[in-house]
Amino acid sequence: MIASLKFLNRRARNEAIKRGGELSEILKELCKYKIGIFQVKDLPRQEFRGAVQRYLVGLYDDSIHHAFFSVEMGLLVRLEETLPPKEKDALHDEINKTAGKPLSFTFGAVLNKAREGRVGIIHGKKVSQKIESLIDKRNTYVHANNFLSGLITAMKERTIPKIEKELKDLSDLEKRLKVRSFLPSLLRMKPFLVEQLEIIRSMPDFAWCTRNEHRESAKREIEKYITYLDKLEIEKTNTRSLPKLLNIPQSVRTVFEETYFKIQNRMILGDSFEILHDIEIF
Repeated sequence: MIASLKFLNRRARNEAIKRGGELSEILKELCKYKIGIFQVKDLPRQEFRGAVQRYLVGLYDDSIHHAFFSVEMGLLVRLEETLPPKEKDALHDEINKTAGKPLSFTFGAVLNKAREGRVGIIHGKKVSQKIESLIDKRNTYVHANNFLSGLITAMKERTIPKIEKELKDLSDLEKRLKVRSFLPSLLRMKPFLVEQLEIIRSMPDFAWCTRNEHRESAKREIEKYITYLDKLEIEKTNTRSLPKLLNIPQSVRTVFEETYFKIQNRMILGDSFEILHDIEIF
């Protein structure tokens, strides 16, 4: 996968190989299949292979989209194999009818058809719940309004109090002679913190254009990440010997850094792989 990407320099190749070590089980399974389209099930396999390749390169948000697409494609392939011709014709008529509301054969509708007992594609409630969870994540990431609203809501609730506390700590520290040696760097932080506070406070939350459940789902994921960052910062900072203020609050930009999307991407790749295995694509 990496050798085929001629545009990568040596450093990028080494980083891609390192990321590959995080997906060892998935790569072992992919190695069982030739690269290319030789049968209909190779369509979702190739799509998933593309998602993995994008992860290796570091294109995490793009990889997420292709992982979702591979599962939806896998379900369609299995429906193609399973549905009788008459039912396919009936679905076609429903999707294309001109009188009344036509059927919107979205990811959710595809799942509903696949888990009908007589179709026999989805085996057990657990697999169905996995796909429902993946669709929920898809609705969070594919639709910009849902992710954006969840992000800003989480930042307002979690980051504003943190920055306000840091500014208060800074004011207290400025009064202490024993930390005078820190003052130049701390004073340079103050305008940055004030700017961040103003930016976050002024941002609209876009709640008016989102579904509550999708916004809340995105918010929960962002909050988990902020908690994860806080934990890392506490582990790195010896608060007994350094002022607590040096634990700099995370800015809006931090949430878009590589680590957040990488963590989400790896989870979604794992979930997608399990589902593709469950529905007998792998």
